[in-house]
Amino acid sequence: MAKKLELTPRLQLLADWVPQGAKLADIGTDHGFLPVWLDLQGRVVSAVASDLRKGPLERAKETGRIYGAEHIDYRLGNGLEGVFPEEADVIVIAGMNKVEDTLEAAINRARTVAAPMNKQRFPNQTPCEVTGKCGDCKAEGCICNQILVTRNCNPAGRIKIILVGEELGL
Repeated sequence: MAKKLELTPRLQLLADWVPQGAKLADIGTDHGFLPVWLDLQGRVVSAVASDLRKGPLERAKETGRIYGAEHIDYRLGNGLEGVFPEEADVIVIAGMNKVEDTLEAAINRARTVAAPMNKQRFPNQTPCEVTGKCGDCKAEGCICNQILVTRNCNPAGRIKIILVGEELGL
């Protein structure tokens, strides 16, 4: 008898919002439960499961192997950097610990928390890699020199953001 994957309430809520036939990108996939479950249910035609760290990505691959998921591409990467626009029409970024109250706070977090952690993956030395803090260096290899802000969605309805402001488990 095949193992049955059951989602936590939080992941089930997200899964319920994914339309039939979607091309999914699960950013920060961690264990890969969401894309694997959606693949097994036949809800997605394809999925990219991406994570910033090798350990979580390996866990996601193992989840896919254990449950027999067949339409998932596992990628090591930061956010959407490794996902081409045509590969996803539904993007899930489920970690609420990455949401800030203001644009200023979000940019500050990207520069002072995310960039120094992410920089550890790259070979060239910048102040944030050495000290663990943003040095506002603007150096070659600096990964916080470019920050994208989307102010408007064209065509209308192309981008949907759903924030669940309650604790629903893992």
